[in-house]
Amino acid sequence: MRAKLRRMEHDAQSGLTAFPLRNGGKFYYSPTSPELFLHGCACLRAGHDGGTEDYPSAPPVLRALCEAVDVKAAFGVLYPNQPHESKFLLFPYVLEELFENRRLVPRSLVAQAPDEPD
Repeated sequence: MRAKLRRMEHDAQSGLTAFPLRNGGKFYYSPTSPELFLHGCACLRAGHDGGTEDYPSAPPVLRALCEAVDVKAAFGVLYPNQPHESKFLLFPYVLEELFENRRLVPRSLVAQAPDEPD
């Protein structure tokens, strides 16, 4: 019990936040880390032509998101100011796949011009 209390005190002092995982553990991360924003920017840069083949691998926090007990709640903690209906969300994966199948399926962040009629 004391060890658990010490760990909780340490977590509070270190400024880390956590979300519960399906295996009973917790994933700790820094809510002030620029990691998610920088990953989104790297995917935007890598997919400048509309493709997703050259996206960098997902950071550990996003891989852990797939194993969260409640994926939607954990997503809301990671992206607190971005409702999933947002028109511009620097999240380079298909939200429906994440929420329904716990998978990170890349999506293009580049708007495509409509096809010209013949």
